[in-house]
Amino acid sequence: MRYKKFILSALWAIAVTAMAHSQAKYVFYFIGDGMGLGHVAATEFYNSQVAKNTTPLLMTTFPYATFCYTHSQSSPITDSAAAGTALACGKKTKNGHVGLSADSTTAYTSIASRLKENGWGVGIVTSVSLDDATPAAFYSHQPSRKMYKEITSDALKSGFQYLAGSGFHSGGKDYFSNELKTMFRNAGYDIVQIADSIECHKGNKLLVIPQKANYHIGHAIDSLMEFSLSEMTAIGINHLNTQSPDKFFMMIEGGNIDYAGHSKDGSTIIKEIINFQ
Repeated sequence: MRYKKFILSALWAIAVTAMAHSQAKYVFYFIGDGMGLGHVAATEFYNSQVAKNTTPLLMTTFPYATFCYTHSQSSPITDSAAAGTALACGKKTKNGHVGLSADSTTAYTSIASRLKENGWGVGIVTSVSLDDATPAAFYSHQPSRKMYKEITSDALKSGFQYLAGSGFHSGGKDYFSNELKTMFRNAGYDIVQIADSIECHKGNKLLVIPQKANYHIGHAIDSLMEFSLSEMTAIGINHLNTQSPDKFFMMIEGGNIDYAGHSKDGSTIIKEIINFQ
Protein backbone atom coordinates (compact mmCIF):
# COMPACT_ATOMS: atom_id res chain seq x y z
CA MET A 1 0.00 0.00 0.00
CA ARG A 2 2.89 2.36 0.76
CA TYR A 3 4.31 1.69 -2.69
CA LYS A 4 1.03 2.59 -4.39
CA LYS A 5 0.68 5.66 -2.19
CA PHE A 6 4.20 6.76 -3.13
CA ILE A 7 3.45 6.35 -6.86
CA LEU A 8 0.25 8.41 -6.53
CA SER A 9 2.06 11.17 -4.63
CA ALA A 10 4.97 11.16 -7.09
CA LEU A 11 2.72 11.45 -10.14
CA TRP A 12 0.77 14.29 -8.50
CA ALA A 13 4.01 16.13 -7.67
CA ILE A 14 5.30 15.71 -11.22
CA ALA A 15 2.03 17.09 -12.62
CA VAL A 16 2.12 20.15 -10.34
CA THR A 17 5.79 20.83 -11.15
CA ALA A 18 5.18 20.60 -14.90
CA MET A 19 2.17 22.92 -14.79
CA ALA A 20 3.87 25.38 -12.47
CA HIS A 21 6.63 25.76 -15.05
CA SER A 22 4.00 26.63 -17.69
CA GLN A 23 4.56 23.52 -19.78
CA ALA A 24 0.78 23.38 -19.90
CA LYS A 25 -1.35 26.45 -20.57
CA TYR A 26 -4.86 25.28 -19.74
CA VAL A 27 -5.63 22.25 -17.58
CA PHE A 28 -9.09 20.66 -17.38
CA TYR A 29 -9.61 18.03 -14.71
CA PHE A 30 -12.79 16.01 -15.34
CA ILE A 31 -14.11 13.82 -12.52
CA GLY A 32 -17.05 11.47 -13.03
CA ASP A 33 -18.09 10.99 -9.41
CA GLY A 34 -18.90 7.35 -8.68
CA MET A 35 -18.25 6.44 -12.32
CA GLY A 36 -16.65 3.02 -12.80
CA LEU A 37 -15.86 0.69 -15.67
CA GLY A 38 -19.34 -0.85 -15.54
CA HIS A 39 -21.00 2.55 -15.91
CA VAL A 40 -18.85 3.44 -18.91
CA ALA A 41 -19.33 0.04 -20.56
CA ALA A 42 -23.11 0.28 -20.16
CA THR A 43 -23.09 3.77 -21.65
CA GLU A 44 -20.95 2.65 -24.60
CA PHE A 45 -23.39 -0.22 -25.26
CA TYR A 46 -26.38 2.12 -25.13
CA ASN A 47 -24.60 4.68 -27.29
CA SER A 48 -23.79 2.20 -30.06
CA GLN A 49 -26.61 -0.32 -29.90
CA VAL A 50 -29.62 1.75 -28.83
CA ALA A 51 -28.78 5.31 -29.91
CA LYS A 52 -27.00 3.94 -33.01
CA ASN A 53 -24.24 6.47 -32.53
CA THR A 54 -21.14 5.45 -34.46
CA THR A 55 -18.96 7.90 -32.51
CA PRO A 56 -17.63 6.34 -29.30
CA LEU A 57 -17.53 8.19 -25.99
CA LEU A 58 -14.73 10.74 -26.11
CA MET A 59 -13.13 9.43 -22.93
CA THR A 60 -12.68 5.99 -24.51
CA THR A 61 -10.69 7.43 -27.42
CA PHE A 62 -7.90 9.00 -25.36
CA PRO A 63 -4.43 7.72 -26.34
CA TYR A 64 -3.53 6.83 -22.74
CA ALA A 65 -5.53 5.16 -19.99
CA THR A 66 -4.75 3.62 -16.63
CA PHE A 67 -6.42 2.11 -13.58
CA CYS A 68 -5.95 2.53 -9.84
CA TYR A 69 -7.19 1.14 -6.55
CA THR A 70 -9.79 3.36 -4.91
CA HIS A 71 -9.66 2.15 -1.30
CA SER A 72 -9.35 4.83 1.35
CA GLN A 73 -7.04 4.76 4.36
CA SER A 74 -9.89 3.52 6.54
CA SER A 75 -11.92 1.25 4.26
CA PRO A 76 -11.68 -0.98 1.16
CA ILE A 77 -14.59 1.07 -0.16
CA THR A 78 -13.88 4.79 -0.38
CA ASP A 79 -16.35 7.62 -0.08
CA SER A 80 -16.29 10.83 -2.10
CA ALA A 81 -14.45 12.76 0.61
CA ALA A 82 -11.46 10.40 0.74
CA ALA A 83 -11.53 9.83 -3.02
CA GLY A 84 -11.81 13.56 -3.69
CA THR A 85 -8.85 14.21 -1.40
CA ALA A 86 -6.76 11.62 -3.26
CA LEU A 87 -7.72 13.13 -6.62
CA ALA A 88 -7.22 16.74 -5.50
CA CYS A 89 -4.21 16.39 -3.21
CA GLY A 90 -2.49 13.15 -4.23
CA LYS A 91 -2.78 11.70 -0.72
CA LYS A 92 -5.02 9.10 0.86
CA THR A 93 -7.10 9.79 3.96
CA LYS A 94 -9.94 8.18 5.90
CA ASN A 95 -13.54 8.24 4.77
CA GLY A 96 -15.29 11.50 5.62
CA HIS A 97 -12.15 13.64 5.73
CA VAL A 98 -11.80 16.47 3.21
CA GLY A 99 -8.31 17.72 2.33
CA LEU A 100 -7.05 16.54 5.71
CA SER A 101 -4.88 13.68 6.94
CA ALA A 102 -6.50 10.68 8.62
CA ASP A 103 -5.29 11.84 12.04
CA SER A 104 -6.52 15.40 11.35
CA THR A 105 -3.07 16.89 11.96
CA THR A 106 -2.08 17.85 8.42
CA ALA A 107 -3.96 20.00 5.93
CA TYR A 108 -3.25 18.76 2.42
CA THR A 109 -2.68 21.27 -0.38
CA SER A 110 -4.71 20.56 -3.50
CA ILE A 111 -3.45 20.88 -7.04
CA ALA A 112 -5.87 23.81 -7.49
CA SER A 113 -4.50 25.71 -4.49
CA ARG A 114 -0.90 24.97 -5.45
CA LEU A 115 -1.43 26.32 -8.96
CA LYS A 116 -3.23 29.41 -7.65
CA GLU A 117 -0.17 30.10 -5.49
CA ASN A 118 1.85 29.97 -8.72
CA GLY A 119 -0.31 32.57 -10.45
CA TRP A 120 -2.83 30.36 -12.23
CA GLY A 121 -6.51 31.16 -12.54
CA VAL A 122 -8.69 28.49 -10.91
CA GLY A 123 -12.25 27.36 -11.49
CA ILE A 124 -14.35 24.71 -9.73
CA VAL A 125 -17.45 23.44 -11.54
CA THR A 126 -19.88 20.76 -10.37
CA SER A 127 -23.40 19.56 -11.09
CA VAL A 128 -24.01 19.21 -7.33
CA SER A 129 -23.50 21.45 -4.30
CA LEU A 130 -20.24 23.35 -4.16
CA ASP A 131 -19.76 22.27 -0.54
CA ASP A 132 -20.21 18.61 -1.48
CA ALA A 133 -17.25 16.30 -0.84
CA THR A 134 -15.51 16.22 -4.22
CA PRO A 135 -15.39 19.95 -4.99
CA ALA A 136 -14.64 20.66 -1.31
CA ALA A 137 -11.47 18.55 -1.50
CA PHE A 138 -9.96 21.14 -3.85
CA TYR A 139 -10.18 24.01 -1.35
CA SER A 140 -11.19 22.77 2.12
CA HIS A 141 -9.57 21.01 5.11
CA GLN A 142 -12.18 19.52 7.44
CA PRO A 143 -12.50 16.30 9.46
CA SER A 144 -16.07 15.75 8.27
CA ARG A 145 -17.58 16.20 4.82
CA LYS A 146 -20.79 17.25 6.58
CA MET A 147 -19.23 20.36 8.15
CA TYR A 148 -20.91 22.41 5.44
CA LYS A 149 -20.62 25.83 7.06
CA GLU A 150 -16.90 25.36 7.64
CA ILE A 151 -16.41 24.04 4.10
CA THR A 152 -18.25 27.04 2.64
CA SER A 153 -16.05 29.31 4.75
CA ASP A 154 -13.02 27.63 3.18
CA ALA A 155 -14.49 28.25 -0.27
CA LEU A 156 -14.75 31.95 0.53
CA LYS A 157 -11.12 32.00 1.66
CA SER A 158 -9.86 30.09 -1.40
CA GLY A 159 -9.94 33.13 -3.67
CA PHE A 160 -10.65 30.90 -6.66
CA GLN A 161 -11.79 33.09 -9.55
CA TYR A 162 -14.67 30.91 -10.67
CA LEU A 163 -17.14 28.74 -8.75
CA ALA A 164 -20.21 27.12 -10.30
CA GLY A 165 -22.60 24.54 -8.93
CA SER A 166 -26.15 23.81 -7.83
CA GLY A 167 -25.98 25.60 -4.48
CA PHE A 168 -24.69 24.96 -0.96
CA HIS A 169 -25.90 22.53 1.70
CA SER A 170 -24.83 25.23 4.14
CA GLY A 171 -27.49 27.50 2.64
CA GLY A 172 -30.22 25.58 4.44
CA LYS A 173 -33.49 24.59 2.82
CA ASP A 174 -33.02 27.21 0.08
CA TYR A 175 -29.47 25.98 -0.70
CA PHE A 176 -28.42 29.59 -1.29
CA SER A 177 -29.63 31.81 1.52
CA ASN A 178 -29.50 35.60 1.57
CA GLU A 179 -26.83 35.28 4.24
CA LEU A 180 -24.65 33.26 1.84
CA LYS A 181 -25.22 35.75 -0.97
CA THR A 182 -24.01 38.55 1.29
CA MET A 183 -20.97 36.54 2.38
CA PHE A 184 -19.90 35.84 -1.21
CA ARG A 185 -20.45 39.43 -2.30
CA ASN A 186 -18.36 40.63 0.65
CA ALA A 187 -15.64 38.21 -0.47
CA GLY A 188 -15.57 39.92 -3.88
CA TYR A 189 -17.72 37.54 -5.92
CA ASP A 190 -20.15 38.66 -8.57
CA ILE A 191 -23.17 36.34 -8.41
CA VAL A 192 -24.95 35.11 -11.54
CA GLN A 193 -28.25 33.23 -11.26
CA ILE A 194 -29.72 34.09 -14.67
CA ALA A 195 -27.81 33.10 -17.81
CA ASP A 196 -28.76 36.30 -19.68
CA SER A 197 -27.00 38.45 -17.07
CA ILE A 198 -23.55 36.92 -17.54
CA GLU A 199 -22.24 39.78 -19.66
CA CYS A 200 -23.09 42.29 -16.93
CA HIS A 201 -20.50 40.82 -14.57
CA LYS A 202 -16.88 41.70 -15.18
CA GLY A 203 -15.44 41.23 -11.69
CA ASN A 204 -12.35 39.20 -10.89
CA LYS A 205 -14.35 36.46 -9.14
CA LEU A 206 -17.59 34.92 -10.35
CA LEU A 207 -20.09 32.56 -8.69
CA VAL A 208 -22.77 30.85 -10.81
CA ILE A 209 -25.77 29.30 -9.02
CA PRO A 210 -29.21 28.49 -10.53
CA GLN A 211 -32.15 30.57 -9.31
CA LYS A 212 -33.69 27.38 -7.99
CA ALA A 213 -30.64 26.34 -5.99
CA ASN A 214 -30.71 22.73 -4.83
CA TYR A 215 -28.44 19.81 -3.98
CA HIS A 216 -27.96 19.16 -7.72
CA ILE A 217 -28.70 21.04 -10.94
CA GLY A 218 -31.23 18.49 -12.20
CA HIS A 219 -30.74 15.33 -14.21
CA ALA A 220 -29.89 15.43 -17.90
CA ILE A 221 -32.58 12.84 -18.64
CA ASP A 222 -35.24 15.33 -17.50
CA SER A 223 -33.84 18.34 -19.43
CA LEU A 224 -35.03 20.75 -16.73
CA MET A 225 -31.72 22.40 -15.86
CA GLU A 226 -31.39 26.18 -15.62
CA PHE A 227 -27.63 25.78 -16.13
CA SER A 228 -26.23 22.57 -17.60
CA LEU A 229 -22.76 21.33 -16.69
CA SER A 230 -21.52 22.22 -20.18
CA GLU A 231 -22.97 25.75 -19.89
CA MET A 232 -21.32 26.33 -16.52
CA THR A 233 -18.06 25.06 -17.97
CA ALA A 234 -18.32 27.37 -21.00
CA ILE A 235 -19.04 30.37 -18.76
CA GLY A 236 -16.02 29.45 -16.66
CA ILE A 237 -13.71 29.15 -19.65
CA ASN A 238 -14.78 32.58 -20.86
CA HIS A 239 -14.34 34.12 -17.40
CA LEU A 240 -10.95 32.54 -16.67
CA ASN A 241 -9.73 33.38 -20.16
CA THR A 242 -10.52 37.01 -19.36
CA GLN A 243 -9.00 36.99 -15.87
CA SER A 244 -6.02 34.68 -16.45
CA PRO A 245 -5.52 34.23 -20.21
CA ASP A 246 -2.00 32.80 -19.95
CA LYS A 247 -2.78 29.86 -17.68
CA PHE A 248 -5.75 28.48 -15.81
CA PHE A 249 -6.95 25.27 -14.18
CA MET A 250 -10.53 24.05 -14.05
CA MET A 251 -12.02 21.03 -12.28
CA ILE A 252 -15.34 19.83 -13.71
CA GLU A 253 -17.28 17.22 -11.73
CA GLY A 254 -20.17 15.15 -13.03
CA GLY A 255 -21.60 14.70 -9.55
CA ASN A 256 -25.02 13.55 -10.75
CA ILE A 257 -23.49 10.30 -12.01
CA ASP A 258 -22.95 9.27 -8.39
CA TYR A 259 -26.36 10.50 -7.27
CA ALA A 260 -28.01 8.35 -9.95
CA GLY A 261 -25.83 5.41 -8.89
CA HIS A 262 -26.99 5.70 -5.28
CA SER A 263 -30.56 5.63 -6.62
CA LYS A 264 -29.77 2.51 -8.69
CA ASP A 265 -31.13 4.35 -11.73
CA GLY A 266 -29.29 2.88 -14.72
CA SER A 267 -31.02 5.00 -17.36
CA THR A 268 -30.15 8.23 -15.55
CA ILE A 269 -26.54 7.08 -15.07
CA ILE A 270 -26.19 6.52 -18.81
CA LYS A 271 -27.68 9.91 -19.69
CA GLU A 272 -25.47 11.63 -17.10
CA ILE A 273 -22.31 10.05 -18.54
CA ILE A 274 -23.28 11.03 -22.08
CA ASN A 275 -23.94 14.57 -20.82
CA PHE A 276 -20.66 14.58 -18.87
CA GLN A 277 -18.44 13.42 -21.73
